[in-house]
Amino acid sequence: GEASAYFVITENVGSSHTHMLTPVVAKPATCTEDGNTAYYICSCGKMFTTKMGTSEITDLNSVVISATGHNYKWVIDKAATATEDGSKHEECVNCQHKKASVEIPAVGSDHVHSYSAVVVAPTCTKWGYTEHMCSCGEAYRDTYVKPVGHADADSDGFCDVCFEKLHTGGGIIVIPTYYDITVEAAAHGKVASSRKTASGGTTVTLTVEADKGYTLETLTVTDKDGNKIALTNKGNGEYTFKMPASDVTVEAAFMEDNTMLNYFVDVPTDAYYYDAVLWAVENEITKGTDAVHFSPDMTCTRAQAVTFLWRAAGSPEPETDVMPFVDVAAGSYYYDAVLWAVENGITKGTSDTTFSPDADCTRAQIVTFLWRAQKSPEVIGANPFTDVAADAYYVDAVLWAVEEKVTNGTSATTFSPDADCTRAQIVTFLYRALNDK
Repeated sequence: GEASAYFVITENVGSSHTHMLTPVVAKPATCTEDGNTAYYICSCGKMFTTKMGTSEITDLNSVVISATGHNYKWVIDKAATATEDGSKHEECVNCQHKKASVEIPAVGSDHVHSYSAVVVAPTCTKWGYTEHMCSCGEAYRDTYVKPVGHADADSDGFCDVCFEKLHTGGGIIVIPTYYDITVEAAAHGKVASSRKTASGGTTVTLTVEADKGYTLETLTVTDKDGNKIALTNKGNGEYTFKMPASDVTVEAAFMEDNTMLNYFVDVPTDAYYYDAVLWAVENEITKGTDAVHFSPDMTCTRAQAVTFLWRAAGSPEPETDVMPFVDVAAGSYYYDAVLWAVENGITKGTSDTTFSPDADCTRAQIVTFLWRAQKSPEVIGANPFTDVAADAYYVDAVLWAVEEKVTNGTSATTFSPDADCTRAQIVTFLYRALNDK
């Protein structure tokens, strides 16, 4: 048995009989199997609700808990997009029994999300929430509800709600208290917490995201008494702390990011090329035209463009020192960059013997350099530009650049392949081509 028998009462059962009651453990009902409440039984067949035998059970059905049946909700395997089908399956909230997946048809480009709500109630130990789901499979959860915790009103050692046995090893399972995590709103940035509430000792992660042109100045977590909680900087804007046995408040302050001001006075924080210039400087792709100017509107030369690309690739050592171009002098800052570019099929020069390093770099040339540096990926799609001939050397490069959002045309029907590129445009093209967009 689950425990030693209890001596309870002596009565006549044909002859003198002493009830020796043995506890029957409570068992929760599952989706497919009946359960039962806790009770006590004697070898004579009589059953009682207490170990003292003060309340006899005369109806066996009174201790039976009927199987609940499955409680299905939709679970998304893959949301449908405008052009691709998705899939979903039904899954039981209680036992995770799954039904076969069904297809969600592609929704088309004019689809507007329309959400229906499904409420999942909390249990003794699991959170409840409201799930909002669109017919396309797009979903999100909110309105989280804390676990309700175990209840044992009759002190029989079993939860009155889920019938879990609470006594173990002579002790009682303690359901932790959950404390609130309040994140105060901040100007010029935001902080997100991995949890809305947590029990003492839980590790909580804070993710900090500053607005463009700003950076984190201070981040503090304090308990209900105003005591600061230690933070661990995990990098990439993530910080963690151990939840105390108290509600906590998270506060952040953001300040202007003077990083770019320390470089160039002519690169404002709201410029489309701000992030690209910062990336280029931090990765030593360019140093600017002097100590405090980047000269974003200055035309970029072919020598500068190929050097930027070479540095972005890690300034690899060329395999040969034989320069095919008479106008690329030994010792020039772009010498190795040109050799590397030729070896890797990125450029062939303006002729067999000239590179024209001081010539302005055109839009067609820079997208071609980038496309070839990416191993000339195949492109599919119609050419929308009337000024990009079907047999132009740069036609595939232009289509690739537009497809990869490296650059758009100068209008819906023109690319302006012969237009000169500025320094701001070149580093922006590089940044977009070599980083996740």
